[in-house]
Amino acid sequence: MITSPPKYIIELDGICYRLNGKILEQIPNLSNITDDCFLISDLGLSSSRTMIVDSDIRYSELMVRKKLMESGEYDEPVTVITHWKKTKGRNSTFIFFTSLPTRILSQYQNNLASQDGCVLLFPLYSVLYSVIQKNQSKKPVAVVFQHNRFGDLLIGSNREVFYANRCVSFDSSDEQIKTLWETIERDIKTAEADNGIKIEKLILVNWLDSSKRPMPDENILFEYSSLPKEVIHFCNKPLELSFFNAVRMESIRNSISKPMDKAAYLTKRITPLANILCILLLLFFTGACLFFANRTQQIDKTIMQTRREIVEIQKQIPTLPAAIGYQDTLSFVKKLSIYRETPSFQFVLNDLSSEWFAEMKLETLKVNYTSDSIQLELFGKISASFNSAYKGYQNFLHALKKRGYHLTENRFDTEIQDSRFFIKLSRAIP
Repeated sequence: MITSPPKYIIELDGICYRLNGKILEQIPNLSNITDDCFLISDLGLSSSRTMIVDSDIRYSELMVRKKLMESGEYDEPVTVITHWKKTKGRNSTFIFFTSLPTRILSQYQNNLASQDGCVLLFPLYSVLYSVIQKNQSKKPVAVVFQHNRFGDLLIGSNREVFYANRCVSFDSSDEQIKTLWETIERDIKTAEADNGIKIEKLILVNWLDSSKRPMPDENILFEYSSLPKEVIHFCNKPLELSFFNAVRMESIRNSISKPMDKAAYLTKRITPLANILCILLLLFFTGACLFFANRTQQIDKTIMQTRREIVEIQKQIPTLPAAIGYQDTLSFVKKLSIYRETPSFQFVLNDLSSEWFAEMKLETLKVNYTSDSIQLELFGKISASFNSAYKGYQNFLHALKKRGYHLTENRFDTEIQDSRFFIKLSRAIP
């Protein structure tokens, strides 16, 4: 189920381990992995570090590969796995990465693809970077994972990585381990000087074969602390290890497996929970259907009872006499109101004659009363020159408009000394 912790396979210093609950056991190799799990590996010949390249951030991996090939570090195609990168200057990029031969990574991918379970691959330094991210410290801290004769060092804050390197001693003797820690401390001081930072805290991560850290000198300025430990049983012996607390800080997005592998892993993890949710939803909707079916029956009974009560009440209501018609009376009153508001014929003649002028002769006048307006038609002539006739005609129309008449049609024809006109007017009845 997705809420249960994932299972872990650890490949470190050429040895493979499997964590089952709180029991850690050694396994021969990575073949025949049947469980869905996280594989944390140091990837054999891989190398993790930081580098500044003169390139746009989009092409920084390409430039890193070019530098590694030109320096002779690799004599075969190399793959660069980016953990973090940031633009530094206009055309410069600061990048934290893990590099390894492409054939090695292909072997891992092909081997894991042939397994029965879904296995997600994580580089070791991705785990150390997760510790820094989960630490949520704005100030730089150092994380050291000491195992066998190796010391993996990573320096950074929750926003930036400053330095990464693997320190190595010749063997696991006490003297060489002391030299290893001195090398780690020198690397930290060098990183402080190169980046203008101050390391105040060093977080230790231990493993099965981690040696005890020698007591630091009094002039060491940073504080040593350990990641919380848990009891893990290995070969029937209880051991206090902090590495698995670091591993549990990893998230699927940091895996270098293919997107299809990540999708398959998530799908298999989510499927049991999805099945439970589907069953719960099915039970919920079944119960909801039964509940609402019962409620519907109760409402139907209530409706039928209410209808019967309505019928009984209607039987008890006495029959009212037929209403006296009022439409005719109302229509008569409306007509009287319209007749009272309608201008009389005399009123219309007064409007026309008050605006008449001497040269204007009216030959025909038609007045038609409708239900809501008065329609007028005027036909006549003006015995005057064109300028005088047209000016008087325009004044006549303008005066009628001011009195509330609306011009619907207008014709004005002129000859040498005579002009004929035809006017259609309307006036609304208030």
